Amino acid sequence: MASHISPAQFVRLVESEITNENGVLRLRTDLGQDAYSPCMMVVNAQTFLSAIADAPPRATATLGNLERAFVGRVFEAMDVRSSERAQIVAGRKVLDEQDVPRLHHLRVTLELAGLVRKRKGRFHLTKAGAALAIPERIGDLFGVVFRAFFGKLNLGYLSALLPEDAVMQQGIATTLWAMRQWEGPFTATELAERVPTDDDVWVGDRDDFFPYELMRAWALYAYVMAPLRDFGLIAPAEDLAPLSVAALISVPWSVTPLFDELIGFDLGPEEPDSDTDGPGFVPSESVSARDAIERFWEHRPAPDAEAADIERMLVDGWIAFLDRSGPETLDEWDGAVFDKATRDDGLSFSQYFGPDGAMRAADPFIEAVRSGARPGEEVVVVLAASLISEFALWCGATGLVSHVDVVECLQRTDALVTELAPELKANVGYIGDEMIVRLKITLRDVRPAVWRRVEVWDDVTMGELHSVINAVMGWEECHLHRFTVGERSIGYPDDFGFPGEEDEDEESVMLYEILDQGVKRFKYEYDFGDGWRHDVIVENIGEPADETDYPRCIAGANACPPEDVGGTSGYAGFLAAMKNPRAKDPEGFRHWYGGPFDPTAFDLGRADLNARRRLEEWRAGGYDR
Repeated sequence: MASHISPAQFVRLVESEITNENGVLRLRTDLGQDAYSPCMMVVNAQTFLSAIADAPPRATATLGNLERAFVGRVFEAMDVRSSERAQIVAGRKVLDEQDVPRLHHLRVTLELAGLVRKRKGRFHLTKAGAALAIPERIGDLFGVVFRAFFGKLNLGYLSALLPEDAVMQQGIATTLWAMRQWEGPFTATELAERVPTDDDVWVGDRDDFFPYELMRAWALYAYVMAPLRDFGLIAPAEDLAPLSVAALISVPWSVTPLFDELIGFDLGPEEPDSDTDGPGFVPSESVSARDAIERFWEHRPAPDAEAADIERMLVDGWIAFLDRSGPETLDEWDGAVFDKATRDDGLSFSQYFGPDGAMRAADPFIEAVRSGARPGEEVVVVLAASLISEFALWCGATGLVSHVDVVECLQRTDALVTELAPELKANVGYIGDEMIVRLKITLRDVRPAVWRRVEVWDDVTMGELHSVINAVMGWEECHLHRFTVGERSIGYPDDFGFPGEEDEDEESVMLYEILDQGVKRFKYEYDFGDGWRHDVIVENIGEPADETDYPRCIAGANACPPEDVGGTSGYAGFLAAMKNPRAKDPEGFRHWYGGPFDPTAFDLGRADLNARRRLEEWRAGGYDR
């Protein structure tokens, strides 16, 4: 991959969010209607929206999917490859939504994009959906659908055979950049070496029958390349229908002319702006990077002859890097800076050590510098980490190594600085990690008191936080909701006259944005009819625990009231009726509920499991909002 961007631009690319319209990835939405006609996904989205506008379909009573009559009618009108259509209709007289994965994924994507809403048992267009349903707005529809599909839809939702990999989804912008910069056709196997992934997911699923590399390449094909083909942005060199998995990941692909027309990047200036990007390392003026290297060389453990040669070449390489005379290709790495030494196994220096090896040497380098630092000069550790980080970013920006390895190097270096010089990391703007927020949620005006204590990542959206709170409290996700934070009202904006019409979009507000404003308490309301109000208190913000899954419920007490019981007054009457089976029950609560009710019951294990399960379903679009 030929890449010519600075380390600062590389960081912006890696950290970019595809849902951010003002971010690195820019989508052309202002071309004529004909320009978007190769985008099968967008053409089908317009067909889908128009069909809903003509006759809002019912949702099925069981799964809440589109009714069969609507599925059959829309599928007939959709742009679908002939082989796919034949496979779907073979042997079927009627079609359920689940029988047409393309339609199913499209429906979920349009809901995530805020263009379609399910209300009162039917699917309706929102105001935004109605506006984008007309042919003249197909360019805007392309931008909205593209960002929702790759930025909000859980890509693991596309295949039940592959594990979820959120890291791969977060790297979509970098994957598109790699495709743009690739010299010639690329295969899924080749591209998989350049895209980010969650190794914990894939190593855990590794076995002899499905090797790690094959699974990753197949996931990239299923999650990214096949959808990009449906958007008309990349194309395979041959027909894919009869090919096996092993053959599919070896098929050459190329970007289409439409890719260059619709996909652009704004990487910003070459160097970061200190006013916007925050402070970097500020090492002592009396300690230079060369001093750190020389101390490393002086105080290193006595190596054997081969290790000494490797260390010397490594040090020479870092010095060359500091002087900006370092290599820019692997061939130059072998020749221009280092002597091209070959080993008995025939590997060149770059193959044996090279940029990847240099970054792997970051840990012992920093430790050696730390052990060699004189008392009172621990700042040299931070300076050494700064050198390693800058080196890693430069390697990624110049295409010497994949950005996956760069990110891993930065994370390892950050962990080492935290361990070896925590007092320095607290004062230096190094690599910021996500934090864990502990919240206590208490249901108002209910006795016995119903409360839960949960821990979530600080980068959840307020919509995702709603799903967690709803799950741990015991609600069933079947009513409207909102957050009130000071003067702000945050929820799922409604287009049909319901309360919540003026709410901020909860999927565009992150929890950390609220915390950054110093907020320590806010309100969560569920079911505007019954009016269940909750107080949410921020108890702590700290580092995540090792080997711990989040979100999690860590404490709580007492049972959540039943849905539709009538609010606090209805719940009081319900408890009185359930407490004494012989008492009068004019409201018919006992018959309505149909069984015993223990107001003191609370299952911590179930609440903890529900928190993660409900959040996964929310992200997959499986719940009405």
